[in-house]
Amino acid sequence: MILAIESTCDESGIALVSRDNATSTRFTIEFNVVSSQVAKHTPFGGVVPRIAAREHSKNFPILLDQLTSFLHSRGLQLNTIERIAYAHEPGLEPSLLIGANLARSMAYFLDLPLQPVNHVFAHLFSPLIHDNAGDISVFKGQFPLVGLVVSGAHTRLYVLRSVTDWEIIGDTRDDAAGEAFDKIARMLGFPYPGGPHIERVAHAGDPKKYPFPRGLIESGDYEFSFSGLKTSVRYMLRDLGFMTEGVTTQNTSLPDSLKADIAASAQRAIIDILVTKTLSAALEYNAKGVIIGGGVVANQAIIEQFRLAAEQMPEPLTIYVPDRQYATDNAAMIGVAALAL
Repeated sequence: MILAIESTCDESGIALVSRDNATSTRFTIEFNVVSSQVAKHTPFGGVVPRIAAREHSKNFPILLDQLTSFLHSRGLQLNTIERIAYAHEPGLEPSLLIGANLARSMAYFLDLPLQPVNHVFAHLFSPLIHDNAGDISVFKGQFPLVGLVVSGAHTRLYVLRSVTDWEIIGDTRDDAAGEAFDKIARMLGFPYPGGPHIERVAHAGDPKKYPFPRGLIESGDYEFSFSGLKTSVRYMLRDLGFMTEGVTTQNTSLPDSLKADIAASAQRAIIDILVTKTLSAALEYNAKGVIIGGGVVANQAIIEQFRLAAEQMPEPLTIYVPDRQYATDNAAMIGVAALAL
């Protein structure tokens, strides 16, 4: 039984992940709770590190009480836990510190080994979880794999030759895809987090209406850039009279059709970049599959385009995607990664 802790940004998470024995590859998510802070950060248009750390300090005692109640309901004690895993990087330093201190304290008092886990890499294990269970051997025999993590702070490409043999082959040079979604949504008058609003209104829009730039799409490498897209949307709104320099002045009066077309066109630009770069890497590295993780892939339009593009590949390419509840930050993926690593 592994106790996992997630606190890299604004989600406080605790999970228990178990397997039958030390050699078993199958696992079960026995317990998984996430306390979201979205409502606390919405007025500020993004996550405020100081507030995030404060809320983690409030949330974790509550989550630990829920964990204790769960264990008692099963006739178990905290000493049932054999290892403690925690997300140790990357993330907001004040938030990371709260989770790390909790993990270290529990490991000390329970005399348990402590396992730090890279939060971004852990997202690549979230597609293994279905109906609160899974098997870490799913990837066995499928290597090499290309992994894409798309979140508010990260857009990163990996090549995995095995679970423990991997390297980063591409990263974002400026804004991550999730950040671009949020900032464009804010220009259109939507609250934080903006990604779900963009996805919702894009259904009614024309994705070919505005030819927004696809940053670095033909750069020949696997680096990402979304700042040009964000700037292009801003300039367009300015030219239409809905924005002055740096200040959205009339976004609430934007016609719904205009919002929908901008959302659809911007979303398509982001998707085109993600799909093109990722599948190009799959070709170069002779990948048998692509793993996609991170909160942004809760956007179903992204998944649909990846699957459509995969069907056009010269060789069959499996697309591994997480269930929606495990796409965003959670402790279960930290526990599964700890098992696999």
